[in-house]
Amino acid sequence: MTSLTLLLAVLSNDGHWLSGEQGQISVHWAAPAAATLCDLTWRLKLGDTLLATDLLLIGRHESPVIKIVCPTVRARLALRWEWRLVRKTDRREIAAGSENLMAYPDNLTSDWPALLNGKTIVVVDRASGIPALLQRAKIKHTRLANLTQLGTAVADIVIIGPDMIEDHPFEQTALQSLVKAGTSVAVFRQTRIQQLLGVELAVRAIPDELAWRADDPLLRGFDAEEMQSWRRDWGRGKVSHIRALRVSGGEASRAVVTWPVRSERVGSPALSIAPAVDTLLLSRGGASARGRLVLCQMPLGDWMTDPRSQMFLGNVWDVLISPPARHSGVTSRSADAAPRRSTVATISGGGR
Repeated sequence: MTSLTLLLAVLSNDGHWLSGEQGQISVHWAAPAAATLCDLTWRLKLGDTLLATDLLLIGRHESPVIKIVCPTVRARLALRWEWRLVRKTDRREIAAGSENLMAYPDNLTSDWPALLNGKTIVVVDRASGIPALLQRAKIKHTRLANLTQLGTAVADIVIIGPDMIEDHPFEQTALQSLVKAGTSVAVFRQTRIQQLLGVELAVRAIPDELAWRADDPLLRGFDAEEMQSWRRDWGRGKVSHIRALRVSGGEASRAVVTWPVRSERVGSPALSIAPAVDTLLLSRGGASARGRLVLCQMPLGDWMTDPRSQMFLGNVWDVLISPPARHSGVTSRSADAAPRRSTVATISGGGR
């Protein structure tokens, strides 16, 4: 969302759209006193090339939603949505502006079948969540409705969808057993529990800026603006507090998206204490050469329509099937990892 003199515009997925999918732009008056009957003219452009245009009437109490089918692209491309607001009474232009859009190819999952060939995958999630995306991508998997069904599961990879873990005793027992046995596991955002696989979930206010370790394999393919676009989405969704993964300096984990670390001083002179690290994303080497663990507390966008979520899940696959890295403690630096197998062709262009 960008605040303008008279008008506010909110872009679905913060302006990150998939080819062929319908994106939406919601517009409304910044203040009731500014509202007046106007023509809103908009244009979607690629450089100087006009891709689409339209005109609609916006009244004093109207908040129209503009629906635009994202053009087909074969590489990531920066687009521009420009608009003009012309007052009906005297045809005077009273406001104008523009928004950045980023169009993504619709084949972000195309290499997953080859990447995951021969892997047994179990997903604990709602049918409309990750399983729907895997079905569309033609990834063979088994969907379970809850964690209790994991007790008899045999899998190379286990994925736990958002809010699928209840705050009950022994709820995570079967999942812990799989991790110890060397199964690669990824768990996405959980909001109803106090601990996740032995890691404390601490409620934290989301800061204006987070530290993103762009060299980590889990963030491969994302630029700085795309990472910050997630943070903007959380604010728009009125997420002011979030459960962060709190890991101590002695744990063998790699923190990827972190809060600033405060130094600790005890008595005089200062004692060196490895501080706890609060993170929204971490990875660990598993108990065997096969097992990896990814814990993600970031609120992600819709799996079917948000290209950032699909790119991120592709990175998770890469990490889960890679040999575990060795860690001497919590670190935010990327360790050696297998080369990424799924890639996105990129044409730079100053997009979001």
